[in-house]
Amino acid sequence: MVDGSFYRLPSWGCYTLEGKNLEAEGVSPDVYVPENFKVRLDGNQPQLDKAIELILKDLNK
Repeated sequence: MVDGSFYRLPSWGCYTLEGKNLEAEGVSPDVYVPENFKVRLDGNQPQLDKAIELILKDLNK
């Protein structure tokens, strides 16, 4: 701008293959793994455990 300030316009966006805008909505997970605060305090990582389980299952096919 003339006074030295500036503005910008977004030049890209995140969309699903169907065209849904992911900016403020996001998507639901393929595999839902419930997790709560106590699980985290105990040092468990159920999401990581489930991910490893699914990867090993795919590798054994």
